[in-house]
Amino acid sequence: MCLGPFHHHLKGLMGRIVSSIAEVGEIPVRSLGQTTWKRAQVSRGLQADDTFVFRGDKLDTVAGALARRSNSIADYPNPDLGIEVDISPSKIDRPGIYAALQVAEIWRFDGESDQVII
Repeated sequence: MCLGPFHHHLKGLMGRIVSSIAEVGEIPVRSLGQTTWKRAQVSRGLQADDTFVFRGDKLDTVAGALARRSNSIADYPNPDLGIEVDISPSKIDRPGIYAALQVAEIWRFDGESDQVII
């Protein structure tokens, strides 16, 4: 899939929805952006369009890693929420990889309809 302006527009819109809900609900949140999530115990990985953490322990871990200016994925917890804009059909089992990474929720937009996968 070509990641063009339309894709980035949709990704940004979904990210703003997450941020707005968190702000109104006074829910602490941190975006981990378009990170490539690959762990030794999971044979495959993926690059999400956007990812977020909400849990206090994860927020603390992220704050520590950012304070150290770490770019190592090993220093960051798996996200609580993944955002996927899949305008073209995916060739990999993205929900299966998210499940293996123990990501609690995925928001997916396929260009026509939204899906929330929990």
